[in-house]
Amino acid sequence: KTESPMPEESLVLSVLDGADIVYVGCRNGSRPFGFNFRIGMRLPANCTASGKAMLASLPAERVIDLAVTRAFYALTRRSVTRPDPLLAQLRQAASQGYAVDDEETRRGMVCIGAPIFGAASAEAVAAVAVSLPKATLTADRKALAIRTVGRLAGAISHRLGARRADTPVAAG
Repeated sequence: KTESPMPEESLVLSVLDGADIVYVGCRNGSRPFGFNFRIGMRLPANCTASGKAMLASLPAERVIDLAVTRAFYALTRRSVTRPDPLLAQLRQAASQGYAVDDEETRRGMVCIGAPIFGAASAEAVAAVAVSLPKATLTADRKALAIRTVGRLAGAISHRLGARRADTPVAAG
């Protein structure tokens, strides 16, 4: 077992269920958010970094269908629910290998999430994310968060049999 490079931050593992994500693993950090993740907790995928990381691997038609049927909803004023801006975020997430939730789940909180892939699918099977207080988010901390979730998602993807080309990019 290796020590997390971000022990004070919250880490989550989630899966996609329709238009929601469901947390299947979490480690709440020591930083107070007034927000605790729980196993079984559901949030709209369009608002979360892990949800957007998984949505980015889906065909655009499926994402548009979820958006136009109003399956997505907002948690804050910054949440994106309309198809065009959401698809732009997802294209960026797919190209860089990680997604960002910039106060879309909770004011004052930024999350970085990366997709996890299995052996036989181009669609993400899960995602990992780290949550940080926006007030502490320097360029160095953001780069560390990106590397952390990228490496973790890559290691899990590898264990699930994903080919190297399927694993997230650990950009920073």
